Amino acid sequence: NGRFDEGDKPLSGIRIRLDGTATTSNEKGEYFFVNLAPGIYRVEFHLPSLPANYTPVTGPQLIRLREQENFFIDFAVTANGSVSGRVFIDGNGNGIQDEEEKHVSWVGVVLDDGAQKVFTDENGRFYFEGVPLGTHTLALDPESLPSGLRPAGPALRTFTLTEEALEISGITIPLGPAD
Repeated sequence: NGRFDEGDKPLSGIRIRLDGTATTSNEKGEYFFVNLAPGIYRVEFHLPSLPANYTPVTGPQLIRLREQENFFIDFAVTANGSVSGRVFIDGNGNGIQDEEEKHVSWVGVVLDDGAQKVFTDENGRFYFEGVPLGTHTLALDPESLPSGLRPAGPALRTFTLTEEALEISGITIPLGPAD
């Protein structure tokens, strides 16, 4: 929500820019610019220094600083994760990709009802990056499935990304004969 709420974690080592200068947040997530002359300033994240698994929630802010005035601006980020897995033809119907079972390329895998879509590679693998924290759904695009095949098992899979679990990997989606 862009505000520092109870339960939010302060981040140290995040660079914040103010026009031509920059400073780094401390262990409390606080940053300071001192001895500024009155005027209008643009305050923002120094994007190249932001860790790759964070996305800014707060955009650049314009402030007007008057004589003997302080300002306080919270800058928020959200952590991002990744989701990966494989699509294969489950010939024996056991839900596990056995050595002789083939993977399927060019199957559309859809995240969150179309928020992102990727296609499986030549090894049946799919990968989503930049997935925000929270609960998500994963499904196959039925139009991309090879003729005569359908998901063998639940058509919709649900998972949750948390700060403790930023990477969901090893999702296997078996395909079986369409009835």
